[in-house]
Formats: sequence, C-alpha cells, structure tokens
Amino acid sequence: MLQFKDPAYAEGVVTDPGFSKVAQDIYMVQFWKEDFCNQLIEKIDKAYIDNSGSIDYGDNMPANDVPIDYVSDTLFDDYCLHSKGLILPIVNDAFFGDYNKKVADNNDRTENTPIGADNWFNGWQRPIFGKYEKGIHESIGMHFDSGIISFSIKLNNNYDGGLLNFPRQGYTNVDAPVGSMLFWPSNPSHIHESTPIESGAKYFLANWSLAYEYTGTLWRSYEQI
Repeated sequence: MLQFKDPAYAEGVVTDPGFSKVAQDIYMVQFWKEDFCNQLIEKIDKAYIDNSGSIDYGDNMPANDVPIDYVSDTLFDDYCLHSKGLILPIVNDAFFGDYNKKVADNNDRTENTPIGADNWFNGWQRPIFGKYEKGIHESIGMHFDSGIISFSIKLNNNYDGGLLNFPRQGYTNVDAPVGSMLFWPSNPSHIHESTPIESGAKYFLANWSLAYEYTGTLWRSYEQI
C-alpha cells in the first residue's frame, strides 16, 4: 500500500485506474477522483491570488501557470509516488508490453531482457497546474513537448472550447472524464494544442518525464521516490 504524506491525497486516488487506448500511442487512465479535483481547483485559485507576481518560473513556464509546490508542500512527492506505484507500470506496458511478452515467451532469439520503467524513466519535471479563461490565457498553439512521456490530467469539464487536440491522431479530450490522465510520447509525432476557450475556465495538470537525470527542487528522480 502506498504511503502518501497527505491523507486527503490518499482519499483522492483512484486505486483501480483502468487503461484504454484512445488514439495512436495516446492512452488514458483514471488518476484522481472528481471531488479531489474540485479541492485542487480551490487551492489553485488561492495560489494564484496568494502568489501573484512572486512565482519562481525557474523552468521557463508561462506566467499564467502555477507550479505544483505552490499549491501544496507535499503534493509533488505524493503525485510522484502515485505515478510510480500505480501509473508507470501501465505506461511501461503500453509501450513495451508486446516486446516484454515476446521476450517472456522466448520468441525473441536474441539475448534481450524485459524492459521495466526503471530502465527508461528518469523522473518527473515539476508539474504545473494551468488555468485557461477568456481574456487572460485562452489557448496554446501547436507544439510538442521535451522529455520522454507527457502527462495531462483534466480537472474539470464545466467550460466550452479549450480542447486538447492532437491533429495527427484525430483525437481531442472532449469526452475524457474529470480526473482522467492522458499520456503520450513527447516528440513531433504527437504535436498538439489547446483550442481557444469559449466560456468558463479550464483547469488541468501538465507534467513531463525527464529526458535525463537531474536533481533539485524542480525535479524528482525515479530513485528519489
């Protein structure tokens, strides 16, 4: 059983995250319960007010976003523990499951060994909470991420527009439930955008796995968690 620092976080975890492939190399799991997402939204709005003009964007994040450690002192570590314990095995199986099965079935005649998350997952860049709304920050243009795997959690659905759109895969997150996490490769094959907000406010968490090993307050290595 995972030992989270914050009991409220433990209550918000979806312990049976499920797994589905929603498009080519884009996958979905359930990460947080909706009630916990609502609690986070309140804390995000409070963090915007309490830290206006004083947020350290040492990792070059847009100034409308809030780093996870500004919302809670323990949230970054609990998020990483949650990801490592429940989600990374699913991520690893999504991308390496067929290969690992081939090795296990002895159909691979080379001297290969199974690939686990500890073989390629170096750690987590500091996650950010984003809030998009009209007149403040309405969208983000087409881009791809730096890292190995990208993660995005949908915190609410009471807004119009603001779709996470993958044109090459023909997929948007319009039907993704609150608390769901999408993950995909952080490379040009998965260019994406957030379309303009039409009404309401969109809240989300974005996170990227490290391409290299780092230490410091902006990162958590796989071995630290």
